[in-house]
Amino acid sequence: MEPGNYLGTLRRHWRLLVVCAALSVAAGWLLSPAGGSVVGGGGARWESTLSVVPAPGMEDTVQLSLVENTAGTDQVLRATAERVDGGPASQSRVTELAAVVSIEADLEDGVAVLTAAASSRGDAEELVSAYTEATLAEFHAEQRERRQAQLTRLQEQSEQLRARIGEVSGELVSALGEARRAQLEAELAGLEQTSQAVTAELSDTELALDDPSLSVFGGITTAPVDGNALTAPSSRPVRAALGGALGLALGVVAALMLDRLDTRVRSRAQAEAAFGLPVIGEIPVVPRRLRRSRTPVVVARPAAPAAEAYRSLRASVVLTGPPALSARPGTRAARTPSGAIVERSPGPAPVVLVMSGRSADGRTVTVANLAAALAETGRSVLVLDCDFRNPQAHQALGAAPGPGMSELLDADRTLEMDEVIRSTSVERVRLITAGAPTGYPAALLVNAGEVLARARRHADIVLVDSSPLLQANDAYDLVQHADAVLLVARSGNLSPEQAGRVRELLARTGVLVCGVALTASNGTARGGSSSAAAGATAPGGAVAGAAAPVGGEAGERRGTVPPAAGPAARGPLARGPVASAWLGTSGQPLDETPMFGSPRFETRVTPVRPRNGDGQPGGASRGRGAAEDGKRS
Repeated sequence: MEPGNYLGTLRRHWRLLVVCAALSVAAGWLLSPAGGSVVGGGGARWESTLSVVPAPGMEDTVQLSLVENTAGTDQVLRATAERVDGGPASQSRVTELAAVVSIEADLEDGVAVLTAAASSRGDAEELVSAYTEATLAEFHAEQRERRQAQLTRLQEQSEQLRARIGEVSGELVSALGEARRAQLEAELAGLEQTSQAVTAELSDTELALDDPSLSVFGGITTAPVDGNALTAPSSRPVRAALGGALGLALGVVAALMLDRLDTRVRSRAQAEAAFGLPVIGEIPVVPRRLRRSRTPVVVARPAAPAAEAYRSLRASVVLTGPPALSARPGTRAARTPSGAIVERSPGPAPVVLVMSGRSADGRTVTVANLAAALAETGRSVLVLDCDFRNPQAHQALGAAPGPGMSELLDADRTLEMDEVIRSTSVERVRLITAGAPTGYPAALLVNAGEVLARARRHADIVLVDSSPLLQANDAYDLVQHADAVLLVARSGNLSPEQAGRVRELLARTGVLVCGVALTASNGTARGGSSSAAAGATAPGGAVAGAAAPVGGEAGERRGTVPPAAGPAARGPLARGPVASAWLGTSGQPLDETPMFGSPRFETRVTPVRPRNGDGQPGGASRGRGAAEDGKRS
């Protein structure tokens, strides 16, 4: 992957990068101390130790393992932080303190060593002193609680014994018989002995209730720590900055991993490989303000990169489309319904069907801008909105909705074409809207051939906006009446499998496919497509290329024919029974070159396909039709 592709990946996942960086900055800020506390502040460079031992006379009753457990509790750590800071301690302070203090009990020697580390000698000694005091206080409180519980238990036991002694003494006075008296005397002697032992233990417990259990042994020992050790900074801004950098790095890794898992078609190379067609136009992302405008960007912002890209697409369509597209406009006058006079080319106008695989591919916007770009060359353009499920062409061209294609295609109604043709916000571009909504659009397309034949006589070029090919059958029904197809795909909107399905459906029609217009592309430089006029698939499958325009946009013409693609490179769209219609004048096929390579252009004459009386392509221009003609002959 090239560096530019990495930047494009990060640009697509910029929200993920922002979220990761923001969360890391917040975590670094919240987990940092609010002030310059000695608790781990500035990194540990000094280490102080202090030892504690059982108090005299407590060697057998104090367990150092319990002291070790007490020193590691949150209560001791919080009390230590409060002693050092002189105020309440937060949980982050407690967590930070746990990393710089420790205790180790030596059961053989009967000593527990407490250790604390800080950035300075004084801070380390203050910290270990506070830690020891908090540990002794907490352990003493626990010991007093245990002794108090023991004292309560002994008092209850003593009272029970005295009560039982009274009962036995009463029974002994009234007892009859020597055996019974001997039994009661023995029981009474045992109870009195037990009572004496409990009373002695109770007295000892009361005396030792507030006695200290631990005492400090020796003094504080302080030594420097190795200065090469890496320590975390205690400054909140520094920690927040480091957290942001770490979060940004994690976001970059996550974005690249998501991009590797994402198989959708995004780049020009991926589109050409998935569709088996050349990308003849790469349209950059149009700003949202311009997308909401009712005027095409070619007219609203003529110098914008997107406008230049649409002009480059226009040149590619003219050069790779049917020969009638390159005819000079203005050779015959015609009057519009509003009374204006426009110049039209002789003969029926070519029909270019603009289709896409899925919705939200930018098909309607491409139709509007392509029409505006064609109108800049002096051609009159008629746009037919045949997307009956989601008609938006009138919004893109600034026209009012009303009767249109639904009414023209309805066999029960008779309308003149001039009655439904509407003017738009673009000069020399007119529109027939989708018309009234219909529940079953497929039934209307039975009369599509007749309506398109009538539309050919009202403009130099007819552009047809259709429904998505993979979501409705309308576009597939319109293909047979079109001279050429322009496929529109939005970057990141189609999977390779969906693109392969579109390629398979188009391969069955044998129609001339100009190529693919890739919208929302990040690989477009100012001035248009990186692969304009790379080539197009001719009917039956041969690849028809185009040379650069000669004599300006108004003089765009079909000047040269590139070599035909080899069998391995042509793919399913390069097979058909009429490939011989696109050979050179010598009748021999040209040298085979890859479809998307840089072929050697030779000046050859491309035969113009014959047309029927209604202006539609006929004869050898259809794959299956050519085969049937051969059988009849």
